[in-house]
Amino acid sequence: MKKIRIISGLLAMALLLSAPGLVQSAKAVSAEDTPVSAATTVSYKVKVTADSLTIRAKADKTSTVKGYLQKGDSVTIIEEAKDSRGYTWGKLSNGKGWISLRFTDAASSSDEDTFQSYKTTVTANSLTIRAKADKTSTVKGYLQKGKTVTIVDEATDSRGYTWGKLSDGKGWISLRYTSTGGGADTDQDTSSEVKYKVKVTASSLRIRAKASASSTIKGGLTKGTVVTIVAEQNGWGKLSDGRGWISLNYTKKVSDSSFDSYQVKVTADTLTIRAKADKDSDSVGFLKKGNVMTIIKESKDSRGVTWGLLENGDGWISLKYASKVADTPVFAQYKVKITASSLRIRASASTSSAITGGLVKGDVVTIVAEKNGWGKLSTGAGWIHLSYAKKI
Repeated sequence: MKKIRIISGLLAMALLLSAPGLVQSAKAVSAEDTPVSAATTVSYKVKVTADSLTIRAKADKTSTVKGYLQKGDSVTIIEEAKDSRGYTWGKLSNGKGWISLRFTDAASSSDEDTFQSYKTTVTANSLTIRAKADKTSTVKGYLQKGKTVTIVDEATDSRGYTWGKLSDGKGWISLRYTSTGGGADTDQDTSSEVKYKVKVTASSLRIRAKASASSTIKGGLTKGTVVTIVAEQNGWGKLSDGRGWISLNYTKKVSDSSFDSYQVKVTADTLTIRAKADKDSDSVGFLKKGNVMTIIKESKDSRGVTWGLLENGDGWISLKYASKVADTPVFAQYKVKITASSLRIRASASTSSAITGGLVKGDVVTIVAEKNGWGKLSTGAGWIHLSYAKKI
């Protein structure tokens, strides 16, 4: 009887083991056994939340490093994929690689750069229109020499060449074979020397290596930034800091005098910024006690009160409620070279401060002050984090 029970038990176990799915369920699936998911096509913008985010060749943290993004950068994601650990990665629209979406937030419409469309003329005998910003992409048509078209967006290919998207939706063209006119892309200097300040009126404005919309992008400026122009050429202005040229169509000239600018510190709890040097003028903003601002012009109102024009172009403040900042010991200025692929310029020495522009890898700038690991630019554009720059 005992032998019969043992045999019955063995038969029952054999039946259980042969039941579909039971053998498989006995083995736990490890993370290493989980396949990387297939890429899903999407299209949306994200904003980087980490101080520095690595761009990888593939959707995996062990993949080759292709570059970096800085906190606050907004980029477009065109594909998604999950790695072996279940984390979601996003493919960049510029083709540079993949980033981990754990360190990003969805970008609001206010984070998006507004591209300023422009016209350009074909200089090649025949210029191919491609479906995408790449020379291997599908041919969509051709443009003949002398044809003028409108560009509504730009993209850089894997070789670093800039492409322009046609306003008629037909596709992309290589901007190497176009010109905005006036010989801006030649080595011949036809610029005229000037010196005045302008304020950026576009939400974002690209800095170009030459006075041409098809020239290499060297950085960017944001709305409200005030810069000094030292040369003009075909509607473009050369920046005094040597970074490049900007289109003057998206700027407004500000104070043109030889006023000796100086800094003031706000002494009132709240100080109203006015559109004009008058207390009855429209309010355009506020400053808080302790804010330090640069004054580039003075004006007296009908009551004899002196007002100061802010360098950032925001407006005027009553100097009754501000004190002149005392002279400080001379700082030993020095130059640095940017080591990050892109680096934000901030209004003050803080990552939470407003973005006033940008620099790219290899740019050389002069530092005139330091604060908590940040360096102040000699151009007055703002501050950069010195961990992404090398002293030269």
